[in-house]
Amino acid sequence: MKKRLQSLRELWQRIKRNWKTRYKLVIKNEESQSEPFSMRLSPQNIFVVVTTSAVVLIVLTAMLIAFTPLRIYVPGYTTPDEYRLYKKVAKRVDSAEYLIKLQQQYIQNLNYILNDKTDDAMAAVKGEKSNATLTVGNHPDEDAQLQQEAEDIVQRLSVRHAPSLAANVRKADVSDLKLQIPVLGAVIAEFNPLQQMYGVCIAGEYNSLITSVAEGVVVFAGYDSQYGNTMIIQHAGNRVSVYKNNAVLLKKCGAQVEGGEPIAKMGRGGSVSQQPYLQFELWYNGFPVDPMNYLSVE
Repeated sequence: MKKRLQSLRELWQRIKRNWKTRYKLVIKNEESQSEPFSMRLSPQNIFVVVTTSAVVLIVLTAMLIAFTPLRIYVPGYTTPDEYRLYKKVAKRVDSAEYLIKLQQQYIQNLNYILNDKTDDAMAAVKGEKSNATLTVGNHPDEDAQLQQEAEDIVQRLSVRHAPSLAANVRKADVSDLKLQIPVLGAVIAEFNPLQQMYGVCIAGEYNSLITSVAEGVVVFAGYDSQYGNTMIIQHAGNRVSVYKNNAVLLKKCGAQVEGGEPIAKMGRGGSVSQQPYLQFELWYNGFPVDPMNYLSVE
């Protein structure tokens, strides 16, 4: 080891001594003894020339690859059209994964509801709060899908609007149910199933916060062509609360909410001049009940 270090030191000393020593490179004609070419060189000049040439060669090669069609022959590079297509496909795949995730959550919650396992649904998502704000109109494809889902759900909830519904309402009586009010305001339309009014309309200020009446799972949050932005929450005991005519929805499908937690903002019902109000409905075992019998201020 010492001999190797000593050899390296001697080599370094030799390089330092001869670093600026000039040498003459001569091309000589042996017949005429003439010197058509000669050049004075030193180790320092050779090092500078070689290093500069290598850097220039690397830069030129990189530019050739980056700015000419030759780059398509280099692994990992694509044409501009292929790159744009790749970005477009990647964006579509990302959107598809997001929609699949929402659909899976929706189907899972719906399965819990149909099998009367609402408590299991809320336990599965307990503690998972939705931090993102959902504003209708950001994704046209998603809005169209949500609109169709909203129309289907509202149609299923409103399918029993015949006069005989009044008799069936008695089946939905709940004696032990106490709910928080979704928003403070005056009741401008009362519960009247004979006139297809399956809830109450509560007037208030535009964009005022709407809160959940109890703990539950959001099974739908989207746009309906008749009722505007609509949210449906499944609660324990096969109870469902419906919030219609919202300006903005603050929770996504599948989110778990607590009683009194903000879920939406009050809308105007499609007209700028119209009085802002919330249409609130309460359903039990598939039948509407009068929400005023169960709402209480805490």
